[in-house]
This record gives sequence, C-alpha cells and structure tokens, in this order.
Amino acid sequence: TQVILIGDMPPNTRDEVSSNRAGSGGEAYWRKTKYAVPTYYQEEVSALRQRGVPIHAFYIKESARAVFMQIAQATGGQCEELDINSSEGAVRLTKLITEQILRNVGGAERGEQLVSAYRAKFERGYMSVSPEDAAPALPSPTTQAGMFGQSSRRLPKLQLQPQQPQVPPQRPPAAQEEEKQSFHEINRSGGQEANIKLQHL
Repeated sequence: TQVILIGDMPPNTRDEVSSNRAGSGGEAYWRKTKYAVPTYYQEEVSALRQRGVPIHAFYIKESARAVFMQIAQATGGQCEELDINSSEGAVRLTKLITEQILRNVGGAERGEQLVSAYRAKFERGYMSVSPEDAAPALPSPTTQAGMFGQSSRRLPKLQLQPQQPQVPPQRPPAAQEEEKQSFHEINRSGGQEANIKLQHL
C-alpha cells in the first residue's frame, strides 16, 4: 500500500481549516455532511506512518516543496518535483509507482529482484525515451528536394506507349442471326404468358 500525493500548494494549517469552514457555512453546516469532523494533514500523516504506508509526494510548484518533503520523509516515501508539461515527469512518476508495487508484491525476499528485472527490461526501452525523441523527424523541403532529385537521376527513363482501345471480337453473321431469332421467340412467349395471366385476373 502506498499513497501518491501530487499538488501545487502546501496543505492547510489548523487555523486555515477552521477559517475555511467558518466561511463556508460554519460548523452548523458541516455537521450535516460527511466532513463533520475536521481533517488535519498532520494527523493523517501520523496515522499512515503508524501503519507503515509511505507517502510519495510530487510537488508541481516550489511553494509546496518544503511541506511535501517533510511528509515524504516522515513516512519513508520519496519526494520529487513533477513537471506536468514534460513527458519526463510522467515517465518518472510511472517508474516510481511501478517499482513500489513490485516491492510490495515481492516482499523482502524478491522485491528488489523484481525491481532490478523491471529496470533492466524497461529503463533502456521506452521508459528512457520521450515521445519527442522517439518521433522521427520529418525532412525539410530542401532535403526532400535533394532526395527526390538524386532519385530521379538514378532512375531510367521510361518510354510510355499510347494505349490502344480494346475492340470486342466480331461474331460470325450466322451466329448473330441465330441470337436474334432466339430473342424474338423469347419475347413472343413472354408476351403470350402475360396476356394469359391478365385474362384470368
């Protein structure tokens, strides 16, 4: 079990908690909610420390650094700056969480072995390469022109011949006359059947 704390401001002090609650309806309002009992971060940190739960704190702004460092040190966690505008921040956060999960799963005997295997497999792969570095750079128009120019000089010239229209083969006159006779017979028989059906309606 672990807690990941990410923020850009330090937690509220006791005086700030009391002031905020008083300005938001007072205790008469808060008693009707699930937040009837005020929460102070010092007590929460102490409770997690007694349970052996580390708090890993990531501060986004320098104003939260000092308190976040105290929280992490008090619970045996780590504290680092998190740059939310950089892919490196997401990589570091993923790495930290994953390694802590592997330590919890493996326990005292195999935890570090799992972490070492994870680092050996992933840190030299996508974990150490940002999306900006992994994306291939597109050549400039000047480079493209040079590339196509070199390629066109190496290719042989192709002689294109005009395509001749395809004419279907002519059938013999006797075969054409036989097809016409068959067509007329089919039309006559079809007309007779249609007239018979109309008479019966």
